[in-house]
Amino acid sequence: MFAEFLFINSNKKIEFSLQAPANFKLNSRFIKRFSAGELFDSFKAGSGIFRWRIVLSINSKPVGHLAFIFRPKICPFSGCWLSEAKIRIRYRGTGIEKRLLGEADKLLSQMGINEIFASVFKNKYLEKTVFKQLGFKEKDNRKEAVSACAYKETIERIILKRMVAI
Repeated sequence: MFAEFLFINSNKKIEFSLQAPANFKLNSRFIKRFSAGELFDSFKAGSGIFRWRIVLSINSKPVGHLAFIFRPKICPFSGCWLSEAKIRIRYRGTGIEKRLLGEADKLLSQMGINEIFASVFKNKYLEKTVFKQLGFKEKDNRKEAVSACAYKETIERIILKRMVAI
């Protein structure tokens, strides 16, 4: 609370930008910057930008981002998925997370998207807690069989869902 109060009353220049990987890897070193209009046009056309992230910068330095993936209706897990959420440790608890998610909500609602999904491993308590603080609720559990090195293991993922704030 106190950190958020101090941060809000400081003279920091906060900017948001949109980025997409230049190849198929979401965390590619090569990125393309684009406008919200380009994202909307691509989404309406059903082609183009399916992996993108919104980046929050303070005084021109990136401090956090949310990465999204759109999966088509033919996919069993179709819809808009939050694939990554990162905030630099120095800025956690300052309200930046809410601002970043609020900006993402504006974009997603303008695109007509009313819900987003996330997936975390069942045993990752801290990740689940962060997503729940951001408004996600548990929707489903999935068990996956993983075979590696001649033994099989089952891992459980929790599917989380959040309604986009309009």
